[in-house]
Parts: sequence; structure tokens; C-alpha cells
Amino acid sequence: MGRKRIRLRLREYLKERGLSVYKLVKLLPEMHPSTVYAIAAGRIESVRLSTLAQVLEGLERLTGEPVDLCALLRVEEVEGAETGR
Repeated sequence: MGRKRIRLRLREYLKERGLSVYKLVKLLPEMHPSTVYAIAAGRIESVRLSTLAQVLEGLERLTGEPVDLCALLRVEEVEGAETGR
């Protein structure tokens, strides 16, 4: 069994609902747009929990439904990685 990584799937979540990152950015004026776009593009290695909370709040406003953090996370195997145990 290889190592695992957790990936945020914000762009996929939005696309599944016919929404855009731009619409989310407009609902998060307190957050810099480049931060939201970087999260959506998967160009970040870490993110503050407070930032994720803001994104979830924005998604709830955008969709009109509760959004759980688990809906934005995907666990993947890291290719070529071995645990070394």
C-alpha cells in the first residue's frame, strides 16, 4: 500500500453543479481572488482552516445548500511512492 495525499476538488465540485470559480470569487470579497483560483486549480500545498471555512460559506451561499468539507476532499494514492516500512 502506497502513500496517500489529500487533494481539494473545488473546481470539480463547482463544475458538477454548473457553477464557476468566478461566481464563487464574487461571493468572497474578503478573500483575494488569486487565493480562490489557486485552490480551485490545485496549485497549493496547504491551506488554512479559516480559509476553507470561508470557501464553504461561499459555496453554501452560491448553492443554497449545506456544504460539507468532505465534498471538497479526495484521497489519492501517490504514484511511485512506497511506505518503506
